[in-house]
Amino acid sequence: MVNLASKNATYVTYKAEKRRYGKSSYSFSDLIELFIIMLCYKDKTFCNQKCANRSCPRNFNDDVMAGAKAWWRGEEPSICFANLKTDDCGFVEIKK
Repeated sequence: MVNLASKNATYVTYKAEKRRYGKSSYSFSDLIELFIIMLCYKDKTFCNQKCANRSCPRNFNDDVMAGAKAWWRGEEPSICFANLKTDDCGFVEIKK
C-alpha cells in the first residue's frame, strides 16, 4: 500500500493476482518508478517548446518551475512534457 500526502486522499483497493501468462518484464523498482512518473505537477502536460506566450496554460516558465519545486519539496520535481506546438496554439518565439 502506498500513502501519499494529499488534502483529499482517495483510496483504491487493488488486488494483485498471479499472472496467467508468462512473467512480467518489470521489476518492483520499475513499477514504483512508473507510478511516480504518473504523479506529475498539476496532473497536466506542459509544452516543451521555449515560448514567450505566458498566457498559454501549457507554457513552462520559471514561475511554473518554482511552483513545481515547492509542490515536490525538492529540486527535481516530476513534470510531464510534450511538444504541444501547433499552427494555432499562439506560439511566440523568445527574443534573445
